[in-house]
Amino acid sequence: MVAWAVLKWLITCSLIAIVVYQRTIHTFIRKLLEPTHQTTNSKPAMDPRPSSIHDIYHTVFLLQQKLVRDVIPAIIEYAELYECTTSENRFYPIQQISEYQAPKQLLVCEIPKPTARVLRPVRKIVFSINSHDQGFASDRDGGSWTWFSAQVLSSTANTDCQSEPTDSTATPAADEDEHREIFRNPIASRNWFTHEIVWRANSEDAVEAEWVSSLEEGDRFAVHAWARFPAWVNHVSDISVKVYTVAVA
Repeated sequence: MVAWAVLKWLITCSLIAIVVYQRTIHTFIRKLLEPTHQTTNSKPAMDPRPSSIHDIYHTVFLLQQKLVRDVIPAIIEYAELYECTTSENRFYPIQQISEYQAPKQLLVCEIPKPTARVLRPVRKIVFSINSHDQGFASDRDGGSWTWFSAQVLSSTANTDCQSEPTDSTATPAADEDEHREIFRNPIASRNWFTHEIVWRANSEDAVEAEWVSSLEEGDRFAVHAWARFPAWVNHVSDISVKVYTVAVA
């Protein structure tokens, strides 16, 4: 009788573990399939996942009480339990960048010292920019000519940009080949849109994945606003960039 009771208990526990595992994988897959470019008229919702190092350690501790240790690193990666560093700028007056002022450096971000000592600590970067173009266009089929880019800076580049954007003459950004485009504004709209774009180190886009994963501690990158052709103007009210780094190796 005792052996049968133990066997029933083991079977019940196994079934519960299978159900929990399936639900967890379903949640992770659904999260991974979310779009990496969202454009809305409102601010993005707050991310409910733990981002402080204390909360992440506590989550890992709870996982260790219930799961085999070998599966925990995969869960941490899929759940994106990363440490987050935020850089932001709010512009007053609002920035209005024409082609003669472009590229305009809006923000500089530095990769922080990661809690986990790994060679390539950056796992994800989230750009959030509130912007719009001039509100009209003679040819709507000609494409959008106001956009934003990210550029990895050299050690000698001017980075006096955390509080105020620099003039184009002081921005080390003339060579477009050094830039990776983030997004372009919707054509001919005066409505403010908050664009949230996510770049990942494990992206299927090989260029994106290499750009993110190549960043190391102390590296810096800048976000620039662009406009091209007469009458095209890039309006920007605020920008936020979140850099997610490995918290637990």
